[in-house]
Amino acid sequence: MSEIEASKNFLEDAKTHFPVKKPLNIFSLMKLDHYENPITDLLAFFLYDKNDHGLGNVFFQGFLDCIPNGDILGRELICKPQREVSTEDGKRIDLILSGADFSIIVENKIRHSAVNPFKSYVEYAEKYLMEDEEKIIYVLLSPGGQSEKKNWIGVSYPNLVSAIRKRLLTISLKKENKWYMFSEEFLNHLASLTEKYEMQDRNKDFIFSNLTNIKELEKIKKNVYNIYESEISEKIFPFLHGFKKKVSCKAPWPNGPRWEIESWNGAAKIILYYKSIGNNITPQIRFYVYKINTDKYKKEDGQELLEKHFFDWFNETNLDSKKNKFEVDWTSDVFDEDIVFSKLISGIEKMNTFYKDFIE
Repeated sequence: MSEIEASKNFLEDAKTHFPVKKPLNIFSLMKLDHYENPITDLLAFFLYDKNDHGLGNVFFQGFLDCIPNGDILGRELICKPQREVSTEDGKRIDLILSGADFSIIVENKIRHSAVNPFKSYVEYAEKYLMEDEEKIIYVLLSPGGQSEKKNWIGVSYPNLVSAIRKRLLTISLKKENKWYMFSEEFLNHLASLTEKYEMQDRNKDFIFSNLTNIKELEKIKKNVYNIYESEISEKIFPFLHGFKKKVSCKAPWPNGPRWEIESWNGAAKIILYYKSIGNNITPQIRFYVYKINTDKYKKEDGQELLEKHFFDWFNETNLDSKKNKFEVDWTSDVFDEDIVFSKLISGIEKMNTFYKDFIE
């Protein structure tokens, strides 16, 4: 297999790691999608059956369905869930759920690394929550459900969402209950967080295990850009006689490579930009003019003069008054290299004339 074929296969594999745009939800719109406190606050609200959501204790029952032997515990809480409970050494427990003969300590970790002071949580529970041989359960809730902490039960968001949704099927008058609709949005968000962090882990593993391949691709790309730089010079330099000229591949713009063509004694410049949209290239040629002979023409007429001179060439303009820079652009939805270079050369010829008339 050739180097190019191997690179193509690698790129096809890499496409499976490209981000997929997910539908917006109220949490992402409010920029709360990755904060643990709002998520835990909402979970605490829905877990308590006497809060004003009208969903009964289906959230708590679904939660118990995810815990080994959860069915032998009482099916309801005797008080509101406690949030951010301080331990004796100043640490904070995310959530405490209290039943008639049990307490559940919940640590909610949206991000995977669980480095919280679990020892402090256990010491607090053993000192303050074990009256009358009350049963203490420790739960680590996270997108992946992993738990390497002794005696801490790992519960994943997907399992919790699935268990709660099964319980929600028993709810009647769903359309009339705004909190039912909001709970669905909340559960969808928990599910999306799992997908997000699983993808991040997959991408991290992919990048770290393919650093050599990525480096080789970067070399190929850089080499192609440099070769193309030479091709541009070869095609346009004959039309820039009498001027110093330079073509250089600059740092890419957001979606593709760009080449900068400098000439006309620093009074004007061209940018050739290949914008990538999916697998298609949208070429753009941009002429910048930085100064006009102000002895003959008013500065504020610069953009008008440029557009008038390029009237049959450009299809976009952008006046940057702050930098006193005038601009005409040509953009096409179709990438045809012959058309691009033909347009580039015709633009250079127009700029040569513009330079003589308005700049020199």
